[in-house]
Amino acid sequence: MQQADPPSANIKPFEEIHRLMIYELDKYISGENRERLLVNYLNNSMVYVKDNILLGFYIPELGEGHIIAETEEAGIELMKIKYPKADKAVLPYDNIKGINYLKQNGFAETNKKGTRMIYGKELNWQPEKIFGRIGGHLG
Repeated sequence: MQQADPPSANIKPFEEIHRLMIYELDKYISGENRERLLVNYLNNSMVYVKDNILLGFYIPELGEGHIIAETEEAGIELMKIKYPKADKAVLPYDNIKGINYLKQNGFAETNKKGTRMIYGKELNWQPEKIFGRIGGHLG
């Protein structure tokens, strides 16, 4: 996959002022408090900020490259940074916009399907807002 467009001007390197916003957005979308997992990887991450609101983030060094985004625009713009360097992609089945973006840019769907497993009560998560998973063991 080749990067067709330059990165959005809304994408910026992580700064300390983004830390709590990243934790909150990740918890809101994943349904889990993963602050202890994220903390060591934020310094080399990127954020998508529009009108002073953090709408997404990309943590390249965490697993397979974690992308969470509140909006489709933020998610796709962050995908434009990650996926030109990738040879595979795994997104939740419910992220139709992200899957379509990958297909339009040379990725092919496989028959491999994963199952999100949980222990305990069901999590309230938003799979359509996950544009890059951490890994098969963490989601």
